[in-house]
Amino acid sequence: MNTQELLVLAYERSGAKSWRKLALTLVISSTMVNAIRNGQSKPGDELCIEIAHLAGADPYTALMQLNAERSEGKARRLYEKAARAAQSPSIAAE
Repeated sequence: MNTQELLVLAYERSGAKSWRKLALTLVISSTMVNAIRNGQSKPGDELCIEIAHLAGADPYTALMQLNAERSEGKARRLYEKAARAAQSPSIAAE
């Protein structure tokens, strides 16, 4: 699940009636929520953890996915592998 999908899940699970309400819950601006939602910006690590908590997702996996999205090349592949491993313990055993 990418960061944008995670934000949508957080919105749905939080019970927020609007994106503005979600922004208030996360203590960020509506502009920032919209930028993340539209793929124009990535949240910082701390915000990513908060979004994961609201979404009911594993924050470790969310951070690995966020870092994969921020990275390129070998680093991106390693972060993607770490995110998959966090989601499926059987992959970590490979």
